[in-house]
This record gives sequence, C-alpha cells and structure tokens, in this order.
Amino acid sequence: MSWPGCSEGGCLGNQRPIGRLSLALVLAGSATAGEPPINWELIDRPRAIPVGDATIRSRWWSLFEARIDWPARTVSYLLRRTGDLGPTLLSARLVYRDAAWTRRDSDSVPKNLWTATDRSVRLAVLREIRWNRNPAFTPLLQQLLSTEPDPEIAAATLATAWILDPAAAVQQAVRLADPRRGDHLPAAESPSPGARQAALDLLVGVGGVDDPGARQALDWALLAASGPERLHAVTMVPDASAQDLLRRAILRLVKEWRDGTLDDHGSAALVLATVRLDAGSRNLDRDLVESLLDLCLRGPRPLAAAAAQALTDNPGWSAGDRLPLLVSRACRVGEDPVVRQVLLNLLVRLQPKAVAEAAGSGDPWTGLAEHRQRLAAWEWAQYVK
Repeated sequence: MSWPGCSEGGCLGNQRPIGRLSLALVLAGSATAGEPPINWELIDRPRAIPVGDATIRSRWWSLFEARIDWPARTVSYLLRRTGDLGPTLLSARLVYRDAAWTRRDSDSVPKNLWTATDRSVRLAVLREIRWNRNPAFTPLLQQLLSTEPDPEIAAATLATAWILDPAAAVQQAVRLADPRRGDHLPAAESPSPGARQAALDLLVGVGGVDDPGARQALDWALLAASGPERLHAVTMVPDASAQDLLRRAILRLVKEWRDGTLDDHGSAALVLATVRLDAGSRNLDRDLVESLLDLCLRGPRPLAAAAAQALTDNPGWSAGDRLPLLVSRACRVGEDPVVRQVLLNLLVRLQPKAVAEAAGSGDPWTGLAEHRQRLAAWEWAQYVK
C-alpha cells in the first residue's frame, strides 16, 4: 500500500506518511456491510484505476483536466454509474495533488486556472461524500485533514467528517481552530480564516461556549485574531455568556480605537461585544467602566450608543469626575441626536439631578428625571418609616 505519501500521481505530495501496516489495519475495518469499500491500493494511482466503459472513462479523466463545466454533475454521475468502484474513484480524486492532465506533454496550464478547477472538483467530491455518507471514507477524511493546507477544502472536509464520525471531527476541530497549538492542523496557519471559523462554529454548536475546546477557539479568535475572524467570533457568543472573554476582547478593541487602528470589522465587533455584556449583573470592573466611558465621551454614534446602553444596564459604578463631561456632551449644540438620547438615558439612572442641565426645563427627559427623584425620595421615606 502506498497511500498516503505518493508514488505515481503525486496525490499527497511531500506530506508526512503514516505506517503502512497501521494504516492497513485501520482501513481494513472501516467499510460497513452493505457499503462499497475503497481500494486503498489504487487511490494514489488514478491513471491505473480500471474503468472499462469508454464514456465513463472519459468523464473520469475530465476531473483531472484544467477546464470542467459542471464538476458536481460529473462526480455524481461517476458514483452512480461505476458501482463498487465509485468510492475508489472519489477517494483518488480527493487526494490528488499533482498537475492537470493534458492531451500533449507540451501543453501548459496556468497555475491559477488549475488551482481553481482542482478546488471546485474536490469540493464537489466532498459534497457527494456528504450526500452518500459511506463510512468507508472516514479514515480518508481524517488523514486529509492532517495534511490539507487549503482552508476552503479543510472546512468542507471537517463538515463531511463530522457527518460520518462526529466525535473524531470535534477533536480535529480543536486542532484546526487555534494555530497556537503545537499539534495544530496545516489549514489553521492559513491567512484566510475560513477553516478556523468553520472549526469554531462546530465546537460552539456542539458543546456550547463553555466547552473547553470552544473556549480555546474563542480565546484565539477574540484575543489574538482580527478582522472578520474576530467579528465572527463575537457573533458566536450568546448574550450574557463567556463574560471574561468578552471583557478582555472589549478592552483590546478599545485600545485599538484609542490608538486609531480600529477598522470597520473591529468597530462592528466592539459594538456587538458591548451589547452582549450581562445586563444587571453589576460585574463591570473599573478598567471596563473607564473604557466604556471613553466611548461615551468621544466615540462615534455606534460605539457611544452601545457603551452607554451597557453602562445603563449595569448600575453600581461611579462616573466620578467624568460626570460633567457626560453632561457636556449631552447638551452640546449640534450633537448627534442618537448619542444625546442614549446619554440622557444614562444620566437619568446615574445622576437625575444633572439631567435638567443637559436637557433643559420642559424637556421630557427632565420630567422623567424629576419623577425618578420623587420616587427615590418616597422609597427612602418608606424605608426610614
């Protein structure tokens, strides 16, 4: 047996091989009764696979050419027309890593064209495996994940592996989600976050945000990653969950905002992380309060509104010398009306006496603040009585 670690056909390039005997023992028990097996002796030699029918052979060879119009249709056709040979054909195409097949040795194929075609064909193969659900593919998918650098292929492979063997796929997802691990998978190192995001989705979907594997993945995405990967991680955290990670993420994002390095994805992540703070928990520490107050005082509308709402929902902190600054922004001429409203809402709960100065007499906010003052006086009178 020569798979993996190619001889003819270059299926896995220079990737690390595993022991032939141990692989044979694993794969020998992988097929389930009633499901077509895979001929592991042939998958690294796609040209040598015996396809007798000329029409079917032509379709099979088309999967290795630089141009193919509808790979999903061709893959589905082959699996349904070749009987027990179908899983072997799909496996051989899935692990193929060499160049495109050409009619003449002198023909050349642009690298970017072959890369795109090869990816589309392999994704079509994985789609057919998900539909077919033959457990004989399980060890192939596990080995492919351990060698595949392409994040799009790795994400599709992970989804396919989870359908066939959920427990093993979760273990692979942990290694795929965090490139800081010593045993991380190759696709975890990709600049494109697609595979890491797919792994995070799987871990959170299966175990929740409190699962150790999911927390490790969130730690990477929230506290080390940036751009759309960090934004995606924030969206995966339910409200009032993983508060320690959200707090550290907010502090990191506010620092970027202060430094002037916060991009649009970071701004969106900061807003979503702030509104996910646990309302009414009174768990805002001083560093977090100072950061949110900075956003209220100097931030643009989305950041100021989210920060003011978070401070309003979590009483028990003191504005200190920041109170006059909050009043000043709330009554500033030409201030954004949304920012003014959220700051007045904050002041009504924080310091009702200051609302009259910010809103002016006769303003509904002033009336509400006076009502809250009378209500507080009545409650105190009842308590003393």
